[in-house]
Amino acid sequence: MFKNIFKNYKYLILSIIIFLIFFIIELPYVIKCPGKIIDVSDKIDSNIKIETTGSINMAAVTELKTTIPTYLLAKIKKDWDITKLAENKIDNETLEEANYRNIMLLNEANDIATIVAYRNAKKNLKINKIDFYVTYIDKKAKTNLKIKDKILKIDNKKVNSLEEIKEIINKYEVGETVKIKTTNGIKNATIYEENNQKLIGIMITSDYTFKNPIKFKFNNQESGSSGGLMMTLTIYNYLTNDSLTNKRKIVGTGTIDINGTVGKIDGVKYKLISAANYKADIFLVPYDNYIEAINIKNKYNYDIKIYPVNTIEEAIEYLKKE
Repeated sequence: MFKNIFKNYKYLILSIIIFLIFFIIELPYVIKCPGKIIDVSDKIDSNIKIETTGSINMAAVTELKTTIPTYLLAKIKKDWDITKLAENKIDNETLEEANYRNIMLLNEANDIATIVAYRNAKKNLKINKIDFYVTYIDKKAKTNLKIKDKILKIDNKKVNSLEEIKEIINKYEVGETVKIKTTNGIKNATIYEENNQKLIGIMITSDYTFKNPIKFKFNNQESGSSGGLMMTLTIYNYLTNDSLTNKRKIVGTGTIDINGTVGKIDGVKYKLISAANYKADIFLVPYDNYIEAINIKNKYNYDIKIYPVNTIEEAIEYLKKE
């Protein structure tokens, strides 16, 4: 019976097999390429009015699944790069855990952007509470903590910031055990040293609750902390009604910490190419990514101003006077 079916439909069956191999089966690579730019005001609840004589934008990196057609296309596209799948995966982390971590980092970045923007705008912001969650566990860690554990106390002390957690850990000697109270019971973590730092091998992400919070609109595919700088500028622009844009299309990237420091990011090449493709006037970049950005600009002869920033204050001052 099966022989007759194959004999009668062998070309159809072979066509289906070839189609599956060619278009459906994924290769063990990730393709990275320039993505779109995102007007940050579109990510803030629509009842907030932001001046529109120009725009403040995030730049995105697109990651494509690798099939035979996309692999061949990446080979001829000058700004597409092929990397091994293993190089894009953090050890000891499942896909579900990575997605959870990235979403939590996005939420934390938006919270910190809100705090820093309010502080620089000299506006009051009421913080009702701060919660802390385990979002990554290094393979070197000696702990029974789990991803998503909510931390209540460390060393029997309620903590109010990530800085306080670091201070508590630094009081211990290497090899000693820290007791950590979580919503899932008392957990333990052993202190070890790496690069002259005392660590317990876990990433802790903060989650702020504000009175009258700004609401954000991100989809499930958007995550990570690299939009912190541009989100801070957008919220600041709203709070002060300062004309930071002045009819310009401003694109940028960089993390932001609670002190307003702008941090290094990955993928600046793709983000700058996106900014240039979308005819941006200015590209703001962390100092640590500046040389790479300038090299890309010179390589492709882009007509775009690149300005490096260390702090949110530098970014605001530059946009006001430029």
